[in-house]
Amino acid sequence: YDEENGGDEMEYKEHNYELIKEYWNRYVAGYEEMPEHLEGLDDRVLNSWKRSKLKANPFETNPPLLNQVELENLTKEKQDLIKIAVPYMIQFYEIAKNTTQNVLLTDAEGKQLKNISANNKDLLEIMTHASVANGSNYAEDVCGTSSVSLSLYEDSPILLRGYEHYRAIYHNLACFSLPIHSLGNKQVGCICITGPLDKYQPLVSSAGLMMVHAIENELRLTQS
Repeated sequence: YDEENGGDEMEYKEHNYELIKEYWNRYVAGYEEMPEHLEGLDDRVLNSWKRSKLKANPFETNPPLLNQVELENLTKEKQDLIKIAVPYMIQFYEIAKNTTQNVLLTDAEGKQLKNISANNKDLLEIMTHASVANGSNYAEDVCGTSSVSLSLYEDSPILLRGYEHYRAIYHNLACFSLPIHSLGNKQVGCICITGPLDKYQPLVSSAGLMMVHAIENELRLTQS
């Protein structure tokens, strides 16, 4: 995913599922040393794989969650962000619910605060399998390369598909994440739009950009 012209124009690169699967098996699950560049894989993803290799377990299926008290304290601390973001997340869901997408909000460290999901049994099963829940931590040092962690690290919209994710339980997902900024261009959180890999539609990303712009505008207006 490449961002151009301030984020209003987007270019989508070809995604070679089988090639990236081979890379993941060799360099993430396997023991081969990662090279400086892999043709067909974004260098930002490769560099994140390298950092993740030192910290995270790609086969972790039950990542740690914040306990109830920790989650309550965090949501209370971030209540201003939640209050502004959730109505736009609901509005996005109402527009995009037929695309079978899940929309979640994290803080600036990658901890999930809120989640909006379609009342869809198949999607619910997919999200449960991927341990998508309030209190989940998508930071790189916990779960490796995720769209949330990479978006926050690069301070840029990031689309990850299938085996680009470091953790195996995300390999059937397409995830598009966008950082949220307040006044002074300070990162305050992240929006992640997630759904089945085989149902990904580029228009979802365009709608996500508009959603985050609206959240940022209201945040800045409120602060000023």
